[in-house]
Formats: sequence, structure tokens, C-alpha cells
Amino acid sequence: METISKFSITTFLALCLFSLIFFKLICIKKRSAAPPPLPPGPTAFPFLGSLPQMLTKKTVSRWIHNLMQQLNTEIACIKLGSVHVISVTSPELSREFLKKHDGFLASRPDILAARLVSDGYQGLILSPSGS
Repeated sequence: METISKFSITTFLALCLFSLIFFKLICIKKRSAAPPPLPPGPTAFPFLGSLPQMLTKKTVSRWIHNLMQQLNTEIACIKLGSVHVISVTSPELSREFLKKHDGFLASRPDILAARLVSDGYQGLILSPSGS
């Protein structure tokens, strides 16, 4: 009975060690892919992002404008929850961005609720752009 319990404990520990090494290798592999470079922005909380800083201010637009003046930049990346929001104050940068990504910004997302309400996108209001 004692040999069976010692064998099962050592097997369990070996399995735990193997799984730990396996997950560490997966994490290292994921870290090797470099994220795309983002513009400068405020330091954010891990899950909330900059939402607490933004919500404590009176007007959000003034907070963003003052933040960009403090960072001395015309383009900034503000993290709101898990979403990165790019704020631009320069008309030239915004014009270039809108020209480059106009197809993506012009379309609406394909949502099941919109498809059901519009009876298969028979109306133009909820339909995504394209054919």
C-alpha cells in the first residue's frame, strides 16, 4: 500500500512539474512576438486602463487635451479597459489616418441582432457597407 501511494505521489509531482515547464514555454513563446509600437500615453492600471483617471476629471476632452500637452505630442494612446484609443490633435495626422483606414471605418460590424431586426439587412440603416 505504501509503495502505491509513493508511486502516485511521485507521478503526480512529475506531472505537475512537466505541466509547469510546458506552460512556461508557451508563455515565453507568446512574449517573443513583439507588440506593435504604440504612441506615448499615460501609465494605465492593469485591467481598468486610464478609466479611473479619466472619470475623475470634469470634462474628458479637456483631460485628453491637457494630457497631450503634458506629453508634448500630437498623437497619444490612451488605454480604456482593454481597448487602446488613439487620440490625434493634428489635422494632417487625422486626415492621413482617415484616408488610409476609410474602408474599415465606413463599414458597420456584422451583428446578429442587426441582421434579425432588419430582416436580413433589407434596410440600409443597419447594413454593413459593401455589396
